[in-house]
Amino acid sequence: MIDFQWINEEGLAHNFRHWPMERPKAVICIVHGLGEHIGRYGHVAEFFSAHGIATFGFDHQGHGRSEGKRGHAPNLGSLLDGIGHLLAVAGEHYPGNPVFLYGHSLGGHLALNFVLRRKPGIRGLIATGPWIRLPKQPSAMLVGFAAVMSRIFPKLT
Repeated sequence: MIDFQWINEEGLAHNFRHWPMERPKAVICIVHGLGEHIGRYGHVAEFFSAHGIATFGFDHQGHGRSEGKRGHAPNLGSLLDGIGHLLAVAGEHYPGNPVFLYGHSLGGHLALNFVLRRKPGIRGLIATGPWIRLPKQPSAMLVGFAAVMSRIFPKLT
């Protein structure tokens, strides 16, 4: 396992992790969920490694060992940029290998968004428990209050 960093456009360091292997048959890039970090997916990477698949992952901004206010990202685009960089690094390390994107929970939501918005040249997408919508929709009053508060205190958690 190898850890390395990437500095995003805001100047914040993101922790990336690579479980390398020689001549893999495929590469999988993991996108973790809310409040998680890539370290929680070590057993998943070991499973893939045992089956000839190289694995990459990273900590979202404000998660794990990446910099930023805990649990906060300025916008969806910055989260998607991290995924884009993850896929680019995987492609550089293993050119010509099929690349798959795997996201769980919020990571599933982000992976789906990334594929639909940015149309990367990947072989496939796996989304487990993707956070697509809330199980119970908040009231209009609560949504309005949240919109006002996000303008006044944009980093309030």
